[in-house]
Amino acid sequence: RDVLPRVKVVQYHKLCNYLGLTEQCKIYESAVGTLFDDLSKQMPVIGMDGLNYSPNIRDAAISSNLCDMNGESIGKKERALSDHFAWLWKHMRMLSKPDVLDVKQQSSYKLADYRAKPVPGSCLQPDGLFFCQGVKPVTFATAHIILEAEWATCENGFFEADLGKIGDYVLRIWTEQYTRTFVPVLLLHGGNVTLMVFTRQEVYVAQLGPLCFSNDETQDFSVADILMTLQRVWFTLTLSTSAFGNICNISNDKQCLKFVTGLDITQVERTADYSGDNVIRLVERIDRPVKIFGRASYMYKSKFGGCSAILKLTWTPTLCYPEGAGYSIIGEACNGYIPAVLLSGVLVKDLFGYRMEFLVLEDCGIQIDTYVIWCRNRITRAEQFSATLAKSIKSISGCLAKAYITGVLHRDISAGNIAINNGQVRLIDWGYSRARSDINIPNLDEVERLFAFDNNASIMEEYQSDSLTGTRLFKSVQMLMGCTERSLVHDLESLFFVGLYTLATFQGAIDPKSNDLPLGFHCLGNKETAAIRVGCLSTENCYLRNFGIRDCPDAIARVFDSMYRTLFMHNGQYIGGYMLDDCNYERIIDLDIASNFMDTQILLSDSCNNLKISSSQQLSKSVLLANIQPVSNKETSSGNKKIATRIPRISRAEFANQQRNQAALAMDKENANAGSTQSPAKITASTHTPGGATKNPASKRRFN
Repeated sequence: RDVLPRVKVVQYHKLCNYLGLTEQCKIYESAVGTLFDDLSKQMPVIGMDGLNYSPNIRDAAISSNLCDMNGESIGKKERALSDHFAWLWKHMRMLSKPDVLDVKQQSSYKLADYRAKPVPGSCLQPDGLFFCQGVKPVTFATAHIILEAEWATCENGFFEADLGKIGDYVLRIWTEQYTRTFVPVLLLHGGNVTLMVFTRQEVYVAQLGPLCFSNDETQDFSVADILMTLQRVWFTLTLSTSAFGNICNISNDKQCLKFVTGLDITQVERTADYSGDNVIRLVERIDRPVKIFGRASYMYKSKFGGCSAILKLTWTPTLCYPEGAGYSIIGEACNGYIPAVLLSGVLVKDLFGYRMEFLVLEDCGIQIDTYVIWCRNRITRAEQFSATLAKSIKSISGCLAKAYITGVLHRDISAGNIAINNGQVRLIDWGYSRARSDINIPNLDEVERLFAFDNNASIMEEYQSDSLTGTRLFKSVQMLMGCTERSLVHDLESLFFVGLYTLATFQGAIDPKSNDLPLGFHCLGNKETAAIRVGCLSTENCYLRNFGIRDCPDAIARVFDSMYRTLFMHNGQYIGGYMLDDCNYERIIDLDIASNFMDTQILLSDSCNNLKISSSQQLSKSVLLANIQPVSNKETSSGNKKIATRIPRISRAEFANQQRNQAALAMDKENANAGSTQSPAKITASTHTPGGATKNPASKRRFN
């Protein structure tokens, strides 16, 4: 079901062109000469359930246990085909002629037979695996090409019924081998051979030609046809691993990688010398699921320059935003809150619509979902853990705000993407981040060149998947409902759910090994999950219990309550129903309340010179800040269509002057009303609020 829609049948030379092998193939075909002329005349004839070997090769076939005295193959159907191919490959590797010796490619691959037993470390049994000579053991982690045989002949070069089985083999190689650029499969069927190439995007199928003669008039293969097939098989199986399916030569088991930076892309090679520059030593694989298609990420605990580091190799669509670009843009603003990038670059610029980038990052410790289990097992005091959690939420909130005003949204806040090491918290895994389109990003051209992407095209692509991006257990209500206007408020809401999940896990209400979750974390369909969340959050006094939290120490309770009031309350009214009714409902962040869990002054920092302050008529001691050029919405007389009305912008200095003038006016008014028990009336800016009232406390900021 997953593979079939992605299959594309192409001509062999067109596939070579896709793989960048056209020139190499032309040179080989023009120089191979008569290397396989004799062998091509010795092929058997395909029969009803086996192969028939002619008298001129019968003795050789008998000695190799391929046939009996009558020339009938000992193995039947698929076994006969795979036995014949193994014998053929052995003889092809031994062939050499003086007239083609200078141009004949050499093959270092051997064929391992797994028809009678599963591949070590798995329950899968392909007919064979090609592997580099000298590499042991032969497993899916060391295999180069898969060999599979089917007796029937398929006109299009593959069997739909076998795609699932072959896909399982391919997925295992994708999972085990971080060096992979694509996975090739040789499929024998009815005396023919087909080359299948599984990429991150599609499956390309090219028929190489026949390997056997046929008595069927519809398949009258000639010696020339078989000769062409042998030449194509030889060319395919003599390409180096770095040229055919891998980013580097995998013929050795050296555990160090050396990165050589070029103008556009970085080259990588395996080495045993750890002392050189830009060399990283792999220590341990970090287990992450890999799918047969789409994005893929490989992570290793490593050593780089004598320090602990994390190597991350990632396949992403070329239209998507590179993780390294995100780190480059926010690195200075978020220093100390995100991993330090020690080395980065692009290994594959564009291969079938996918880009492979690499990052060498500082080791940030363990993820918070692992950390909480460690604390629980050590019987850590609740107050101590809560204080650490509160500090972590405040740090991550500040990091998100800094990244946001710098121009990047994280979009995948989860318990697995927050790490703690010696009390220091880091927000990691920016692989699903995207840039904002409404802000000027300095040095963007250089970032685009370094990571081989087009920012405008990436923004358009990422906007389309905004509501689909993120970990569903922690996604905001509006994202679950299909919001198309993602902003900082949605990442903060995900952080709120991460905090609740972490504390509930610490208190034992959540067991990561069990699917039994508190009601607030039940996941059904997206809209159903959103409705459950809104119901569980509807009452401020008891929402914690709905998420599995029994007792909430003061340190973290203050943080949760301020986040709750910021994200789900407006003027004392719960707005969950509005979010369900309108997935793009504009929420307002009250900076006074939000200051209990984040440094709201980040949004007014001098380091954010590209952020302009917006004003309507007057501003009070706090100000409405808009992340794009601010607008006020008003209803037209002709209907409900909203028209954006531009609000005048003022400079930061002018804003400061207005603040001082307002403070003086407020003081004069307070002196004039001395003795009055009522506080001075607040000056507010007009915006739309729940309930239809035209109010807006001036200490609130709108995020679009």
